[in-house]
Amino acid sequence: MSKRSEPFFRYDYMAHPASANVPTSHLQVYGHRDDLLHALYVSDKARSQPSRKKDLDPASPRGLHMIHFPLGGMRFRPCLEDVLELIVKEFGIDTVDGWSDALVEGRIAWRHIQLASAIRDDPDTARNALDALGADS
Repeated sequence: MSKRSEPFFRYDYMAHPASANVPTSHLQVYGHRDDLLHALYVSDKARSQPSRKKDLDPASPRGLHMIHFPLGGMRFRPCLEDVLELIVKEFGIDTVDGWSDALVEGRIAWRHIQLASAIRDDPDTARNALDALGADS
């Protein structure tokens, strides 16, 4: 019997999640914390994981990965550079010269793309913000 390999954590982005109660952009952590899991099991009002699926089947162990931690939605979710920085700083992976500058540049490019998309999503708010700065719209 082979053991299933699971990540330590996973960033998910789903443009159209199966449930409206699952955040579009979320983090799932694979681990175990007894008191947190107890709170999940005793609640019969879970929205992203229906109660009927929270059984205690040992073939399907439950863990922190059942929780979808929201991360800012469609436009303001973390970028790959955020994840890479986490891995470098928290797990101490080896880097090459210039890694930090590359992450800064990539993050700036990502944010420009997301800002342009957010402006297209809500041009009235963008106009109001520019007007408040005294800029020409």
